[in-house]
Amino acid sequence: MQTMRLTDDMVSVLVQAGYSFPGKKSKPKINNVTLDSRFTDGELVELYQTLDRLEQDPKWVLRCMLVRFALGTGLRESEITRVRFSVSPENDKEAEAHYNGVITVRNGKGGKSRDACCIPELLPHYQAFIDEQRVRAIKDGAALDGILPLFGKQYERTTMWRWWGQVLNECPDTVRRLRFHDLRHTWGSWEALRVPLSTLKGLGGWSKSSDTFESRYNGVIAELAYGGQIKWRKVALGRFV
Repeated sequence: MQTMRLTDDMVSVLVQAGYSFPGKKSKPKINNVTLDSRFTDGELVELYQTLDRLEQDPKWVLRCMLVRFALGTGLRESEITRVRFSVSPENDKEAEAHYNGVITVRNGKGGKSRDACCIPELLPHYQAFIDEQRVRAIKDGAALDGILPLFGKQYERTTMWRWWGQVLNECPDTVRRLRFHDLRHTWGSWEALRVPLSTLKGLGGWSKSSDTFESRYNGVIAELAYGGQIKWRKVALGRFV
């Protein structure tokens, strides 16, 4: 398996966001707490309360929508950076972010392309965000046939990590131990309770031969559905509406 090597700039951004780098055999940590692979119900409520509060200030809108988008689509960090929207609704099919909630992932992990989609609870937020981005783009002089990055011209993976760190700094300490990538696994845990694992594997772009995927999400189903914690998903999704 090919591993991405962190550049000095990436490490600098992560350190500013509160990450530490233990030995290679250790799990990643933030604030010296071992990271989990998904959010608990309490952590999700605290995260959404923070997003709701921050979104009252226009300067936080992009950052908060990034978090909602990652949690509501399950896209990888590298995939999110390539999502674009169309300035004109007539060109919607040319972009990756379609107004109906389908996200076309081009050249995902392993060079594979696929269609992902927003969870229904995210769709109203997502469509309102695209409407706002279209109005802003036209006001800034963008061509009507333009296809623009969904989260801004300078959006890169390091920008995403910095924004996530800034949101975390506004959250209670209990949430600050979590990685941006944990949003993807939280999404996967929700969808494992809603769709067959074969469908989830396609939506999330996991390898067809991934034993890790099977063991992870079969375990999630057992824990959440049969362990008396089915309310976790209801609490989490309730924050969208």
